[in-house]
Amino acid sequence: MDNASVTSNLIISTDRNSDNLSTNRYNTVSDGPVCLEYQCKAYKRRWWILLVFCFASLCQSLLWNTWSPLLDSLLISYQWTNSFVALIQAVSDAGFIVFAFPLMYVVETTDLRHGMVIAASLLVFNMALWNIAFPTNQHWLVAIGSVLNGVTGCITLAAPSLLSVIWFPMSERTTATAFASSSSSIGSAVAFLTSPYITGANVTASEVKHRDQLSPDFLDKLKIGISNMVYFGLPDHPVSPRLNTVSTFSRVSKAFTKI
Repeated sequence: MDNASVTSNLIISTDRNSDNLSTNRYNTVSDGPVCLEYQCKAYKRRWWILLVFCFASLCQSLLWNTWSPLLDSLLISYQWTNSFVALIQAVSDAGFIVFAFPLMYVVETTDLRHGMVIAASLLVFNMALWNIAFPTNQHWLVAIGSVLNGVTGCITLAAPSLLSVIWFPMSERTTATAFASSSSSIGSAVAFLTSPYITGANVTASEVKHRDQLSPDFLDKLKIGISNMVYFGLPDHPVSPRLNTVSTFSRVSKAFTKI
């Protein structure tokens, strides 16, 4: 009976280890002797993969922020309404909300490459719809393309940490995650430069109705108000002694060291 029970326990533990290997595709820390069978290796092409991901993320956020900064120009050039320009941004965000969990499930059950192929394909379809929309005067295609762009954001905004865990060693994961995450913000900033060229909505300053909406007087008062808040509202240190954060930090760091 003892030998039989030992054998059954071994079979159960082996099954559990195999299940962990098959389901935890991206688990980087393994328990037990299973981890001894694998050797960690850093590939040089990881930086190229990071560059491709950053470029896709930059393009997604650049296209996402294309229309809103040019509200007055779009009203003049294409006779659009305020509600239609707002709709373009809204349907993009709606696509992100609706498809975020399904796409993350696809990445979790397959791998990151499948998710990035889907994201890149949606970006291409987005631009194709925008290219068709203006020559044919079918501007509703712009909104459809924006939905696809929002769905693309489900991958590019959620996967930076997953990319760094899969391809980068522990010492480089913070840097890789920072580059992958910041590329989205850079794309939104670059959109302010590229939007007029993408949309073709080039107008003169005299045609813009709300160009004087923010007066220099208001901007000066805003700057003074912010300066006063920072100077007078932020004390050097609390009046009472600070909390025992050192011991708390040491406990947290020890916990992470054990992990």
